[in-house]
Amino acid sequence: MLNIGQTSFNIRVPSLPRDEFELYSTNLFDVWEREIAGAISFDDYAISLEIEEGSITGRGKIAIVAGALYFGIGNYGGFIGGLETIYDQVIYVGERLFQEAKAPVGGNSAYASKRTNAGAISSMRRLFERVQNRSMTVDEAMSEFETLLGEELDENSEFVQEMRRQLESAPAYPEQLSFTDDDWAELDAPESPVKVPGRPKRNPSPPPEHFRIEIWRESRNDQKHVRFTRVK
Repeated sequence: MLNIGQTSFNIRVPSLPRDEFELYSTNLFDVWEREIAGAISFDDYAISLEIEEGSITGRGKIAIVAGALYFGIGNYGGFIGGLETIYDQVIYVGERLFQEAKAPVGGNSAYASKRTNAGAISSMRRLFERVQNRSMTVDEAMSEFETLLGEELDENSEFVQEMRRQLESAPAYPEQLSFTDDDWAELDAPESPVKVPGRPKRNPSPPPEHFRIEIWRESRNDQKHVRFTRVK
């Protein structure tokens, strides 16, 4: 499956008791799953959410098979327009995950940051950019695209052919806006904490044990899986 969206976030808050952390994580997964269902146009996909506490560090991921991505792009008419629309959807649900993760543990007052990566969508957009600005040939771009498809290459010949057609017909631009920053789009700089002058420094304490929870569905109709572990 192809990764089409991954959001990583960190929220600096005190550690939660195990039962509170488990409830927080499972609720967050359920809310995020509903957001994805309302925003992403694909019929099927896999999603996963991994969260560690003390502070709260999380990573949400959306993945689909290559064939589903190809037909999903086609649903929007134009190939380039389809890529852009799906990219916007991925960025949106990444932002929603971040906002929903912050809300129960401190909201806007939390010292928090996030990064959203559009995965295969970003990679394809960059291939078009490089062909259009003449920094890469169509053959070179196709070689990278076929590597991106990996084990799904042989069963997606139509996708490969259409990608080549689109690259060959993409107009060359002497200058254009760069897509290179979208590898980790929506980077939120953390707010600077208030410094208290004259406070004596303390020796750091050894990190306490904390917990990790992993929640995922391998498809929309698959049962929800939950794995809870203690991390030293």
